[in-house]
Amino acid sequence: FISRAAELEPKSPKYLILTIETAIRIGNREEARRRYDALRLVSDDRQKLQTLKERLDEMENKDRKL
Repeated sequence: FISRAAELEPKSPKYLILTIETAIRIGNREEARRRYDALRLVSDDRQKLQTLKERLDEMENKDRKL
């Protein structure tokens, strides 16, 4: 449902953030990174971008340790 909303409104930061957070929760790093890259193009909320980037980096670091 959330992914569909982001597809219908691809420039909506709200839906992109929701899809990123969902992808992080389910462990889909590639989807989270792809949506994050899209969000960077449409959002000027630097604090939110930084927070999401840190969460993505944590995911990647955990994957490397495994």
